[in-house]
Amino acid sequence: MYSVDAYGRMIADDKRTGAYIRALKLAIQPGSVVVDIGTGPGFFAMLACKLGARRVYAIEPDNVIQVARDCARMNGFSDRIEFIQDLSTNVTLPETADVIVADLRGVLPFFQTNLPSVQDAANRFLAKNGILIPLRDHLFAAIAHAPEIYRKLEAPWGQREGITLAAGRRVVVNTWSKNRVEKADVLCDHVLWHTITYDKIDSFDVAAQMSFAVTRSGTAHGVVAWFESDLLDGISMSNAPGEPELLYGNAFFPLAQPVDLDAGDNIEFRIRADLIKDEYVWSWETRICDGQDTKLVKTHLKQSSLFGAPFTRDHLKKRASSFVPVLDEQAVVSSFILSQIDGKSSIEQLAAKVAEKFPLRFASAAAAMDVVAEVSAKYSK
Repeated sequence: MYSVDAYGRMIADDKRTGAYIRALKLAIQPGSVVVDIGTGPGFFAMLACKLGARRVYAIEPDNVIQVARDCARMNGFSDRIEFIQDLSTNVTLPETADVIVADLRGVLPFFQTNLPSVQDAANRFLAKNGILIPLRDHLFAAIAHAPEIYRKLEAPWGQREGITLAAGRRVVVNTWSKNRVEKADVLCDHVLWHTITYDKIDSFDVAAQMSFAVTRSGTAHGVVAWFESDLLDGISMSNAPGEPELLYGNAFFPLAQPVDLDAGDNIEFRIRADLIKDEYVWSWETRICDGQDTKLVKTHLKQSSLFGAPFTRDHLKKRASSFVPVLDEQAVVSSFILSQIDGKSSIEQLAAKVAEKFPLRFASAAAAMDVVAEVSAKYSK
């Protein structure tokens, strides 16, 4: 979840927020019903009221929703905004929406549950002929000369005081990051590799193949990726190199090693992202061929964020199909607490039961209170 300060930076990004403001001014009519997914501190929800919305459903799972409630009260919009603290996929609304607005993407649209959430909202919340903001995102990529980004990436993982940390390098070069690449540092023409149409999402995953023709010699350090978003037809924003900087930044996929390129070299780049539970696993493959002899492969690299996540042997063992799990002490305590929640007992009463059941761990009901409260916060409604 984001901090309130991070939400503030989103609002302060005039390019991003200004584009959404223009889209909402076109989309919202007097009497509209609006759904704001991921409302954060509630700016778009309150703007919808100011533009004449009859009813706004502002959905946000994080506690920042209390800031939104306070702001709505200060602006006199509390009677028209229903704040719902939950994931939108858990919510059922009493009416359909004329407008849905959501900015759930990260540096790229393939971010956590952005796509499943927007698809679910479009299917369940949006009225026929309703407006979904954004409409679509176009994804682009190019080869980048980024020596400073790469230096910062690998510099800590050499030798220091005669101690090698080389094992860490394998992790970081298989991890993409938020960075900023300038237009002058792009070594080829950019390529469109995918378009997401939000009201017609057919897959949460993506696999694409790109061909780049190197237009000027230089050292390639990675592939830079970005999006151009059509919030509505005629209203767009982009985090492309060369554009005024957006808070989203660029996505930088490092090469496993820097590669010297000559003008005319050909690069085949494959990228895929697979949504596993609530996170994406990324893999990318780079094949660089000589411009004069396309059969001559200069470099062939295969990378994956699976290699960017160090797993201990114990962690992997517990996920093996043959492993027989046994609950640890914390799980036993949590299981007992859940078994005692009956819709009648208070947290104080539950804490007394927990202290009685586990006297060696909890000296008193007061000592068990925090644990019970945590379980309650996570699972109760």
